[in-house]
This record gives sequence, C-alpha cells and structure tokens, in this order.
Amino acid sequence: MDRQAKLEVLGQKNDHELDGPPTPGRRAVTSRFGIFEAKTPNAKLPVMRTMMTSACAQRCRYCTFGLDVDFKRATWKTDELARTMSELSDADLARGLFLTSGLAGNSVRMMDRMLDAVRVLRSKYAFRGYVHLKILPGAEDAQIEEAIRLADRVSLNLEAPTEDALTKIAPGKSLGGDLALRLKAIQALRQRGVRPRSGLVTQFVVGPGGETDRTLLTAVDRLYRAYDVKRAYYSAFTPVLGTPMENDAPEAPTRELRLYQADWLLRFYGFALDELPMTPEGGLVREQDPKTAWAVAHPELWPVEINRADRELLLRIPGLGPTSVDKIVKTRRLTTLRSPEDLRRLRIAPKRVRNFVLFDGRHYPGPQSWMMPPPIQLELFDRIRGFGRLPEDRRRIDPASGGTYV
Repeated sequence: MDRQAKLEVLGQKNDHELDGPPTPGRRAVTSRFGIFEAKTPNAKLPVMRTMMTSACAQRCRYCTFGLDVDFKRATWKTDELARTMSELSDADLARGLFLTSGLAGNSVRMMDRMLDAVRVLRSKYAFRGYVHLKILPGAEDAQIEEAIRLADRVSLNLEAPTEDALTKIAPGKSLGGDLALRLKAIQALRQRGVRPRSGLVTQFVVGPGGETDRTLLTAVDRLYRAYDVKRAYYSAFTPVLGTPMENDAPEAPTRELRLYQADWLLRFYGFALDELPMTPEGGLVREQDPKTAWAVAHPELWPVEINRADRELLLRIPGLGPTSVDKIVKTRRLTTLRSPEDLRRLRIAPKRVRNFVLFDGRHYPGPQSWMMPPPIQLELFDRIRGFGRLPEDRRRIDPASGGTYV
C-alpha cells in the first residue's frame, strides 16, 4: 500500500480519537489525509491525525477499528511516517502531528514504534512543530516518560468514568487495573518535574456506558484536581455500521454540548461541582446552558452593580466570559459603565447581561424569552427590576413579546 493510501486509511476520521472540538460542542473539521484544524494551547493549526496501525486486538464495542469489524488495515513504517509528516509540514499542509494507534499484539512494542516515529521526526527531519502523542494502555513507565519528553501534549483516553461503564463499551480494558496505573505513573513523573509542555488530556465516549452526567463530571473534576489533567474531551456516541453497537441509539449532541459548557464552568468560571444544576436523575438540564440554569435558580443574587461587583460574581452572569469580564474590570477603573451601549463599545453583547446588572444604579431589562420555567422567570424579572413585587393587577405577560411585562 502506497503512502497516499495509508494516509486515507489511517487518517480516517474517528471522533473518539480527535483532539476535541475547537469550541464547546463543535466538531473539528476533517479534510483528506486525516488533516484537521486543531486548537492547541497557543493557536489553531492544521494537524495530521493518523494511526500507527489500524490493526487492533481489542473488541471495543463502539469502535470502527475493533478486531471483529470489517475494516481495511494498514500500518506505517517508522521512517515512512516521519518522512510523510515532514513533507506535509514543508508543503505547509500540516503543522502538527496527532499520533495514536490500534492495539495490535503487544502494546509495549506498539508504543515503542510510536515513540521511534516521533524520535525520527524530531531528530532526522528536525521537526519542531506540535506533536500530540497518545499513551497506549499497557505502556511502561519509561515509555510514558519518553512520550512526555518528545511530545508537546500527551493523552490517555479513559473512555468511561467507571469500571462498569467501561466494561459495557470496551470489555478488554480495565480502568482501575491499567489506565489508573498509567495516570499514577504520569503523576509521579510530574512530581519529579517531568510534565508535558501542553498538558495531559483525556477523552470520554458519552452515552453507551450508561453513565450519568453527574458521574462523568465527578470523575473529570477529580482528574483536574488530583492528576493535573489539562482538559477532558467528550464525544457523543454515534453507532458505526459493522460494530457490535451498530443498532444502539445515538447520544444526543445536546448532551455533549452541555457537558462541555459545564466543564468550562469548572475550569474557567470558578464553579464547584455541587453548584452545577442537575436533574434528580443526575443529568444536566438540556433546555438551558448550565450557567443560565444556575443564574435563574439564584434570583436572590440579582441585580448586581456592574461597576462594583467582584470578578468572581461577574463571571457567573450569563453572557459574560473571562475575556469580557477582564474588559469590564479594566474599563471601570477609568470610567463608569452607564448603559448597555457601554458594553457594546467594549464588543460585549449586552442581550443577556443587562438582565442581571445595574448600570450606575439603573436597570435596562431586555427580552426574557431565554429564561425558564415561566414561574421562575416572573420572580426573577420582578427582582431584577429593583421595584419589588408588583401588584397582581399590574402583572401581565405578553406571549408575543417573549414573556416580558407590558
């Protein structure tokens, strides 16, 4: 098989192996030869995603490349892969490499081949670009250390948050007996000062294991706190023809989106795990993003004076992200924000923000149609207007106006 054919076979899109969507809930775009736009810690760049081999001895029930799936197999030779990546880089078609592999035979030997390919790429071909290297189940401690030294980012895909969930989708893998040991080895290296330049990431297949959002986010929160995992990626399950799970129902993309949004609240917005709004069954609210659901559930906090509220509280206002909050904090040191137009001048859309804030003591309410359910909407609107409860005979909702007072 020539190199172009290998690029087509080994670079085929597999959402469970990608470097994750550039923004929450949005898929990376894959082109020919497995080249896709990835968001690295410093920039977006075209990355060649490829497998060392598509042969695999595992029987993961959801995976395109499982042992029992009728799929074309191919394998790179070490120098062949390094040379191909170097040529794509010279042609400015790909400026990074994401290397993973099927578990063909002995995982230690396969990990060695992946390391050799990156080593040749770095030394023989003097490639200084971005490399993301997957650590295979069963990799030895010395191999993990070498991967961290060679690559910019390493990943260890846990796939499921519990042993039971993993057994349902990948019966040949062990969360506690194998993958957790790799995590502990990475943690030990970190304590010695050996850590990946762009961090350790992991990935979960969402849905087929039967895990709840609460179970999944609890596991992710622990990974962030205890193991210094940089980021978790979530892939909503999509059945693949020819796999044992081909007749299973796909997971709703909305669930993936809500998980990413909740994940960002944990990492960037100062939310604790137990603050995330959950249903009694342990799921995130699907109808609203979790930040809005939290804000609507806490009407006693609003409105806040945008010129005085601390950064932590501003971060909890729907419509404001870390960059927008930093703009507000910087601007109000020099002047007073007096209306939603001041936000527009900062390139901050005031549509949702203005429902939760006062501008120099004044409130400029906007449409409330994004708030739900209606009883909470009414109470919140009464509170943020700053006028207290309105008399019953003055309270009327116009359905055509999106639920605002008239």
